[in-house]
Amino acid sequence: MSAKVEVHLTSDVRAELEAVGRSQSVGAAVARRARILLLADEDHLDGRRTDADIVEVVGLSERQVRRIRQKFVRDGLAGALPRKRRATPGTTPKFDGAAEARLVTLCCSTSTANRTTTRIR
Repeated sequence: MSAKVEVHLTSDVRAELEAVGRSQSVGAAVARRARILLLADEDHLDGRRTDADIVEVVGLSERQVRRIRQKFVRDGLAGALPRKRRATPGTTPKFDGAAEARLVTLCCSTSTANRTTTRIR
């Protein structure tokens, strides 16, 4: 088993995480990750909480708490808070570029029923 990863937050990062935790416009998962990092801070005045305490507060497993802490130390704040985006979509696209272009052309063109015909007399 590897050594425990310690989280040391600067005052600027701590202030940013507290703002994220109070913000109403962020998702619940992002706020939860910010709260985990705040509780795991070794330099906090009250001291660092144990993983078991953090699990009780946030409602995740110890493994998830450990992974969030490791990701913060490895990737920083920008890598730890948001969820990682998938490289490929979960489903295959229905249209390729050519089919999508044909569909847009068809939708934007006037239909034959609506066209007015002009007769040359």
